[in-house]
Amino acid sequence: MTVDATRARQLADQAWGALRESEVPPELYPPAFGVIYAFLAHDGPAAATPDDKKSLGGELSAIAKKLGIEEEDASYLFDIEGRDLYVTVSRDQLAKDRAGALREVAFLVVAGRQAAGLDADRTDSAHVRTQGVHLRVMNKNTFREEMGKLSPYITAKDSGRFARSLKMTRGGFDEAAKIAKRIILKEARGGQ
Repeated sequence: MTVDATRARQLADQAWGALRESEVPPELYPPAFGVIYAFLAHDGPAAATPDDKKSLGGELSAIAKKLGIEEEDASYLFDIEGRDLYVTVSRDQLAKDRAGALREVAFLVVAGRQAAGLDADRTDSAHVRTQGVHLRVMNKNTFREEMGKLSPYITAKDSGRFARSLKMTRGGFDEAAKIAKRIILKEARGGQ
């Protein structure tokens, strides 16, 4: 093996070791492996500098502007850590049915990541899966079908055996804004 092949093998072994020690469900191993491998290959995230902390507000500000909401509301809906975006609402603020809630999570994740500039053009569906699992709305048996139902607001393109890349359209940002505003209004009314 060459030096590059040896390094790649070491990184793959480290990635699988980290994945097996994690609480990631086996059905999410393929996309999670790619994320872990890329993280290790680039020696992890760069240390935060004062300028990076300023850009965090910039990312939330960009999301707020794109969705037509206040920056404070964007910080209620989203949390950004490095290159990761988290939807920070509770399950009961989403649609009652699981499939509808998963589609809402997809709108928020894809709109948030693309508006913040975390994804230049397309968002890997693994980000939606991760947030869907976290918010307990993920159904691995219908995930692909639910992502297909997002068209014409979010277009999906296969990007591997288990992955799809998702692109928000202008109408999709409008739909994401409606979801965000409904959640914010519901929170302002005390969850009613």
